[in-house]
Amino acid sequence: MEIAERLKAQREKLGLSQGDVAERLHITRQTVSRWETGKGTPDLENLVLLSEVYQVTVDELLKEQNTDKEEKKKVSEEKNRYFWGCLVSLLVGLLFLLVNIIYYDRTWVTEPGIYVRIKYWIIGNPLPIHLITLIPFIIAVILWRKYKK
Repeated sequence: MEIAERLKAQREKLGLSQGDVAERLHITRQTVSRWETGKGTPDLENLVLLSEVYQVTVDELLKEQNTDKEEKKKVSEEKNRYFWGCLVSLLVGLLFLLVNIIYYDRTWVTEPGIYVRIKYWIIGNPLPIHLITLIPFIIAVILWRKYKK
């Protein structure tokens, strides 16, 4: 966005007409119009006065702000990180669950019936093993919620 566009946007944001701005700066309306169409630029003194009228800093009038495209790109990259973090957390959680079931549960071979197997797996394994298995899934849920925002 050029300085002319920023000047016009700030004026319209405050609901001022070109005549209102010209009156406050003690210049003609045509001068303000030239600034906003890009046919001229305000000098340093008028930039300072414009910054006071528009309630912004001189830097904000002069420097180009992040464009919508750049902002969308940043948001997209952030969402991408959340998605991949969620996916990795789910895979790690599944790996921990698989190791937990296979390595720590020896009743799968000796006891018949799914109910008995689940009971032994839940009760027989130490609590820290269950917590370690759950942590990646909890992280995945948190990252998924951030991704969906």
